[in-house]
Amino acid sequence: MEINSKELSITVQSILQSEFGSESFQFKDISRGGQAFIFEICFSDQRHVLRICSRKQPIINNFEILKCLEGLDLSPVPIRSNQWNDLHYSIESFLPDQHESHSDQNVPKLFQSGTRIHQIHSDQCGRLDRLSHQSWSSYLHDKVRHHQPRFSQRASDPKKYIDSVLSICPEVDNFSLLHGDLWFGNSLLYQGKRYFLDFEKGIFGDKEFDFANTYYEQSLKPEVLDTIIEVTGYDKWKLLFYSVIHGIDYVSHGKEKDVESRVKRLDQVYGEFLNC
Repeated sequence: MEINSKELSITVQSILQSEFGSESFQFKDISRGGQAFIFEICFSDQRHVLRICSRKQPIINNFEILKCLEGLDLSPVPIRSNQWNDLHYSIESFLPDQHESHSDQNVPKLFQSGTRIHQIHSDQCGRLDRLSHQSWSSYLHDKVRHHQPRFSQRASDPKKYIDSVLSICPEVDNFSLLHGDLWFGNSLLYQGKRYFLDFEKGIFGDKEFDFANTYYEQSLKPEVLDTIIEVTGYDKWKLLFYSVIHGIDYVSHGKEKDVESRVKRLDQVYGEFLNC
């Protein structure tokens, strides 16, 4: 987002004056977001979170998912979404930070909690700002074909990965709500309960697709995956299949310096998929 700190500060003040009709507020930048600038807002003894982004999609996607989860005690409460000049913003309730440490023992607990998100369903797939009635296989194959030109430039043997995911694909009739970036940095423990944050990348899709992203990106061990499958009852074959698709995505869009490690990780999950 092309906006300097002084302009951003003025924008935040203007939005808050418009929303709350007062200047008796405080705000500070907090570093926990994807494409959006995120601020903690203190007003009338209440604390909120303000998200600002030049792009509409991350703001709307996160806000709409919070609305889907409202009442389940899983996430912040959505308050308002609006636009200020060329910027988009949303306001949600604030939850104090208490992130759980990353360990092989804690990962299955995180995933087991994440299954509660997947209990929200839709008959359409894709991002919430542009849901589609296309089949799940068409959605994924379009995604892979979109990445194919760049991926072919970066992977030494791209055909084996592309052919594998285009030749088969599970079909899903009832799509689950997916976080899109399920990890400890996007969850916290508050008053003995786990909450989830930052749903910018969330979509409706097959539930294993959500965990597959984390499995690939965080380079989790195969034995950790086995425990995840045991506690969630999810399909291991599908999770590994989707991990290959995520790997193609990450290799295609990763920074040049990360390509080698991402291809190596892709080769690992591809081998696990073939042996599943």
